[in-house]
Amino acid sequence: MMPLLTVILPAYNEAAHIGTILERLVGVALPSGGSMQILVVDDGSEDQTAQEVRRFMAAHPDVDMTLSESGRNQGKGAAIRSVLPMAKGKYTVIQDGDEEYHPEDLAMMVGLMMERGYGVLYGSRYLGGGRLRKSLYPTYYYGVRLLSVTTNLLYRQHITDEATCYKMFTTPLLQSLPLRSRRFEFCPEVTALTALRGWKIPEVPIRYTPRSKEQGKKIRALDGWQAWWVLVKMRWSSRKVKGEAKEDSKTEG
Repeated sequence: MMPLLTVILPAYNEAAHIGTILERLVGVALPSGGSMQILVVDDGSEDQTAQEVRRFMAAHPDVDMTLSESGRNQGKGAAIRSVLPMAKGKYTVIQDGDEEYHPEDLAMMVGLMMERGYGVLYGSRYLGGGRLRKSLYPTYYYGVRLLSVTTNLLYRQHITDEATCYKMFTTPLLQSLPLRSRRFEFCPEVTALTALRGWKIPEVPIRYTPRSKEQGKKIRALDGWQAWWVLVKMRWSSRKVKGEAKEDSKTEG
């Protein structure tokens, strides 16, 4: 039977957390008794991440789960793209290998996708309880705000958390996007491509427990500026292509 949800989990040096995340994922009760497919990518970890995943798989042989190993660190975007063709669920979502996000929220997101016929749904850390607070990392807080404002202005969206990990899509839609990103720019790229297809991106509140750099948080200020540039560049490129198409049609006319 086709799984209801595919979870793509790219991981780099997450041996301390990935076992807990996997336990929580398999404990999620999806709507209508739906099943889950888990695609883990060990992105060239230098710790025991892959071993922890294998240990989990051995203890849970009934779980639909695959481990892919890149051999060297290529980045989040490259890891996701490497297994995306293997996704067979009706919906697909990205899950980080740490414990910042709460997998239990995925059941609620799937339920909304089914009930409202969404093609895409983002989990927002700014809505409801458990918000992304500026007290821990003000630079990160305002950086995420900037990405959301830029998305709304350039792509005519109304979102509060463009950089969220919990981006859920119907699998055919996600697989149809011409993704090329290799690192954290996966988030703005997939957002831009979805918006350029004409999709409005709804949001739902999710819980969030941020970790510090000392606890292993990997994203840096430079990643934020690269994400912002991806949003601007892709919008500019799309307008340029449309402009050239109009000129061509005038010439042909």
